[in-house]
Amino acid sequence: MLQYHPPRPLNRPHTEKRPVHVTGYWGRRGAYSGKPAMPMRILPAVAAGLLMGPIVLGGANTGMLGALLAMAQCLFAAAVFVLAPRTRDWWQQIAPASVPAALLVIWAMIPAIKGGGLSPDLYPLGLMELIGHLLFLIAMIGLGGHPGAYRRFVDWMAFMTAPLIALVLVLPGSGLINMMGLGVNGSGMGRFSGSIGNPNVAAVVFAMFSLLATGVAMGRFRNWLARPTDRSLFTMVGASVLAVMGMCLLTATQSRTGIMLFLLAQALLCTCALLFTKNGAMPGRRRITACLMILGGIGVLSLLLASDRFEMLAQDGTGRLAVWQKFWTLAHQAPVTGYGLGSFIEFNQLHLTSSDALAMWDFGAAHAAPLQLVLELGWPGLVLMSALGVAMGWRIVIAGRLHADPIGLSMMLAIMLALSASLVDIDLNVPAVMALMLSLAGISYGRASAILTQSDCDAISWSEAMRNW
Repeated sequence: MLQYHPPRPLNRPHTEKRPVHVTGYWGRRGAYSGKPAMPMRILPAVAAGLLMGPIVLGGANTGMLGALLAMAQCLFAAAVFVLAPRTRDWWQQIAPASVPAALLVIWAMIPAIKGGGLSPDLYPLGLMELIGHLLFLIAMIGLGGHPGAYRRFVDWMAFMTAPLIALVLVLPGSGLINMMGLGVNGSGMGRFSGSIGNPNVAAVVFAMFSLLATGVAMGRFRNWLARPTDRSLFTMVGASVLAVMGMCLLTATQSRTGIMLFLLAQALLCTCALLFTKNGAMPGRRRITACLMILGGIGVLSLLLASDRFEMLAQDGTGRLAVWQKFWTLAHQAPVTGYGLGSFIEFNQLHLTSSDALAMWDFGAAHAAPLQLVLELGWPGLVLMSALGVAMGWRIVIAGRLHADPIGLSMMLAIMLALSASLVDIDLNVPAVMALMLSLAGISYGRASAILTQSDCDAISWSEAMRNW
């Protein structure tokens, strides 16, 4: 007997995604069909290029280049606010980060009432750089919540390491650009420093890019094992080569802090890839052991090449402790508002004594980011900056399993490397390094916020992105 089958309703096939309406920053409405618009395919590349240029030109560690970087960050933020579509949960995503950032800017403006603190000439530049960094952070948060922007940005950052390495090797001695005219010092005291001029800062930059390239190589290797394609294979090989090149340049800087932090981060990245990967997505034990042996050999070679630097560790450590003790004591003289942004140089000159003038007359930074933040913005400034970091870090950690995602974990390790190095050096005083760290933190936070809020647009985009990736 024939059975009766009721007709199916005339609707979309199950493979077609339901359009989700999103609102632009000027009130535009449109349907999101799963394919990113042209601006969302271009903006991640623009963000990566905006980070690479200042790193090549000395880290933007001069007045002119720092101001240009701040203006470029503001223009990029405006482009993201205008061109990127906005979901219903947009404010809920950025509020935990934007509120402490806005309070920090307001607090930094207080010394303007008293004439800019100790350095009224450098105060506007410091305030402009702070506003540019925070606007750039908010823009990267908005960018990270959109489909595919996170992956595109990481890929661009990893593969822009090649032109970065080429330029920092060629530009300082080529004469094509007047580096001294830009205020860039490439001496490096016999140690490789690229175009930045400070070997320790250059080491952090190369370590961060090598970590990102390693994460991309691991992620594409897992994809190639699951579904072998030529694109995944070539991407994996290219990222691996760039990661090794970054390790070599890091070794040439002979930075003790950079080398030790990088080896620790790489060991953690390899351990997580070994322990928290599903069966069949990684090679066998022999291949993993071979990879760890290669990494260990590179680490031993790095330690041997920088062994002469470790001999001076006790002497340098004693000097740093004396400097920090002096500055912590003086920080209690202005615990509320500090001495104003950009006032550290003037502050240092006013408090030189006959015993430390020879060693500290040219100090432009406290070699400890929390200490310098207290000196320039007071203890409330440190509290607001810590609240911003805790709010972002907490959401990133609870959003997903970072230990199972090599790309996300490599980004977090790069951020922690920069933060840890800034406790004993001047890394975050360099605007380009600060922008690099904030970009990684912002786009990771935006991705985590999109996952937690679970808006319709984000749910479609991330499910499709995971299938395509």
